[in-house]
Parts: sequence; C-alpha cells; structure tokens
Amino acid sequence: MDVILAINVGSSSLKFQLFRIAADGPALHVRGALDGIGTRPRLHVRAADGTTLVERTFDAADVADLPAAIGEARHWLSTLDGLSLRAIGHRVVHGGPDFSRPVLIDAAVLARLASFEHLAPLHQPGNLVPIRLAMEIDPD
Repeated sequence: MDVILAINVGSSSLKFQLFRIAADGPALHVRGALDGIGTRPRLHVRAADGTTLVERTFDAADVADLPAAIGEARHWLSTLDGLSLRAIGHRVVHGGPDFSRPVLIDAAVLARLASFEHLAPLHQPGNLVPIRLAMEIDPD
C-alpha cells in the first residue's frame, strides 16, 4: 500500500500520521505522537478507527532529544508491513518571504530554510532536523 507520512515536530513532541494514497484522496491509516521528549517520553499510536496500536513509555535518557524520538518513531513505523512510503510532508514554522506554500525540499531549499533560523530560534532548527535525517536516509 502506498502511503504519505505527515509529521509535525515541536520542541518536545513528534506527531505523525500515515495516509493511504487512495483514488478519492488521502485516507488516514494511523496517527500517533511521541511526546515528553527528554522528560517523560511516551509513544501512542491509534489506527484510523481509533483502535490503540501502541502505548509505550520510555526512560528519559532513551529518548532524550528529537533525533532519538525520530529514531523510535521510525523504528515503530518500520514494523508496519506492506507499506511503501511515497512522500513525507512536514510543517516548518518559518518559510520567510520565499516559502508560503508546500515545496519539494532539496539542498538549496533546506539551506534557505536554515537561513531563517534567527526568525524562530526555538523552533526552526528543530523543524529542520527531521528533514535532514530523511534526506540522509533517502535523498529522493
């Protein structure tokens, strides 16, 4: 099944949703969050029908930062069989004067987004972490 992953990174949480690519538009498959990053990390995931798929807590040291949270979420998502990730969507807090609509991210766009870190220093750097990780894992 082809899916799109939508993520939203905050200062202490990572929220995600997987959408099936369907003829009549995207259809929710699962939604989850890993919150309490660095303090009381908790992963909770629900199916589209509301069924709980996972409810797990971690020691703070095991999910101490955003890269560790992304790793845990990625690990859990990898346990889902039969999925083919086609795209990742991510909300970035500040696109400056250049980005007010969705864009495909390449190295030039990422560098431009990084240039806006001074506009949102508490959020923009963290928003770029999952983009960098995704580009390292699969540049396409």
